[in-house]
Amino acid sequence: MWPGTVPLEGKVSVEGMTCMSCVNHIQDTIGAKEGILNCTVSLQEKTATVIFDGSLWNGESVAEAIDDMGFESKLISTKETTMEEANKKHEKRRTRVSIKGMTCNSCVQSIQEKMKGVSGVISIQVDLKKEEGEIIYENPPLTGDKVVQEIDDCGFEVSLVSDEECIR
Repeated sequence: MWPGTVPLEGKVSVEGMTCMSCVNHIQDTIGAKEGILNCTVSLQEKTATVIFDGSLWNGESVAEAIDDMGFESKLISTKETTMEEANKKHEKRRTRVSIKGMTCNSCVQSIQEKMKGVSGVISIQVDLKKEEGEIIYENPPLTGDKVVQEIDDCGFEVSLVSDEECIR
């Protein structure tokens, strides 16, 4: 970013996503463009929150870039943000949890499907035999405790084993 430039945060509606592959494709493609500081996509909310250098992008051009990928996109809002906020949104974390009460693969699928719809979840893998799960997520909006609560809401006994920053 140019000195004195204020980062902007654009919220964009995104229609046409069907799975986490779509989410990752948008995040990776848009996030790799010059002047894009961060791109977080929510499958459940059908939105992308993009933090960008206002000297190179505007909200409409961000929405157009997503639209050009084959998704129907429209700008919802744009606002000024801070570098501190922009940098916070980059933190990816890995949480490992113990999950008691699963009896079959249907339980595993139930947890994985619910968590894939939670804003901020990047990936989840649940192991029935080991009675544990590993969730990669963005902080914010999630925390390790919120991940535990979301899985607990599925009706399983869940406890936090570890929560650490992901190193790429």
